[in-house]
Amino acid sequence: MNTMLSEAATAKVQNILVEQLGVERHQVTPEAAIEADLGADSLDKVEIGMSVEEAFNVTIPDEAMDGIQTVGDLCDALAELLERSGQAH
Repeated sequence: MNTMLSEAATAKVQNILVEQLGVERHQVTPEAAIEADLGADSLDKVEIGMSVEEAFNVTIPDEAMDGIQTVGDLCDALAELLERSGQAH
C-alpha cells in the first residue's frame, strides 16, 4: 500500500473494504481494482467513501472518489487528504 499511510491506517482501510465488500483480506492488495477485482458497484464505492470519511474524519471530494480505481488509489487519496488536513497518519 502507500508508504505515506501508516500501517494502522492501511489496516483500517483494508478492514473497511473487507467488511463492505465481503472479500478476503488477501484480496485487498494495492493493485486490486475496487470494482473489477473486489466486486464493488457504484453504491459500494459511495459506502466505502463514507466509511473512510467517518473512520478518518475527512471529506473525500466526489471527483477524487470518481478517480479512485484501485485500493492503492484509495490509500493515496486518503494519505493526501490527511496530509492536507494536518492529521497524523
